[in-house]
Amino acid sequence: MSARTGFPQQHISEIERGHGNPTVLTLYEIGLALGVTPVDLVSPDQEAERESPPAVRKF
Repeated sequence: MSARTGFPQQHISEIERGHGNPTVLTLYEIGLALGVTPVDLVSPDQEAERESPPAVRKF
């Protein structure tokens, strides 16, 4: 991913682990590298949400 986006591997790793705070530009570049839109990266996973127990969905 680092080679595709031009971002350092450490930055990509932080984002993957939820420790980074990516900018819109970063999300755009990652989306391009993955062949998706930035919206696809931040939209909730509808299928996972349906499969979650009701208490988790409420949270």
